[in-house]
Amino acid sequence: MILHADMDAFYASVEERDRPGLVGKPVIVGGTPEKRGMVSAANHVARKYGVHSAMPSATAHRLCRYGIYLPPRIDYYVEVSRQIRDIFERFTPLAEPLSLDEAFLDVSGMDNIGLAQGLLFDGEEREKQSRVDAVADEIKERFGAGALRRGSTLERGEKPRPT
Repeated sequence: MILHADMDAFYASVEERDRPGLVGKPVIVGGTPEKRGMVSAANHVARKYGVHSAMPSATAHRLCRYGIYLPPRIDYYVEVSRQIRDIFERFTPLAEPLSLDEAFLDVSGMDNIGLAQGLLFDGEEREKQSRVDAVADEIKERFGAGALRRGSTLERGEKPRPT
């Protein structure tokens, strides 16, 4: 079984986690509106104004004048990403990062690795879901509930995608 982990608005989520006063406000990580720059990440509040990643910062500012514009802290995001990957590797040695905020995890043999402490339940479907829940719970416990906020995904590979 393959899990796909994708942390939504990763840079903005890290900033909100570290600065709780930002929660509920439009957070935009990237270049400043006064200079030529791009949006690297926008939280869900900023997205309501139409701001999204890869948008010019000046356009984002026209859409969301009262947004909180933060410079990216790439080295720090790399460190947080490593911490999350460490959690993945506690559950499976077969974690394949795609980017700082996305990875595939092969948890086929997980019952013998990370979940040997009785976290699995009877029934194949409950076992599969408990694997997803165990990884997600560990991330939330270590990084706070906002680490996997609405829009973030931790999905089983066999789950059908909407068309």
